[in-house]
This record gives sequence, structure tokens and C-alpha cells, in this order.
Amino acid sequence: FQSSPPRVETGPMIPCTLEMDKRLISRAAENIIRNAVKYSPASSPVVVSMTSQPGAVGILVEDCGEGVPEQELQ
Repeated sequence: FQSSPPRVETGPMIPCTLEMDKRLISRAAENIIRNAVKYSPASSPVVVSMTSQPGAVGILVEDCGEGVPEQELQ
């Protein structure tokens, strides 16, 4: 019996307009979400939210994984 991977859910999504390379931001977001799914317990959801304020956009990925060890963050 294999457990299913965590579900990806959306949290609050604030509409905004970005002027950037669509491919690059898509690849970056996909990589972060894929890692969250890969390293989180199968029973826990991965929640993706987006915030916006003048001059900044935030993409928040919440999961229950252990995280990256401090010495590997750079």
C-alpha cells in the first residue's frame, strides 16, 4: 500500500500584475511547490498563497516538511 502525496491547496490569492519572464517565475514556483510535496508527510497539505503590496509580490508555500538545513540555505 502506497500513501498518496500531499495535496496542493490554494490559500488567499491577491490579484496583481507582474512584468517579468513568465517562464522563469513559473519554473521557480513549480520547483518550490514540487519540493514541498516531495519532502512533506503524505498526510499533510501543501498550501500556496500569494500576497501583493506596492513594489512587491510574495508567494508563500506552507508545508510540514523538515525544511532545508541551515548550512545549505545559501
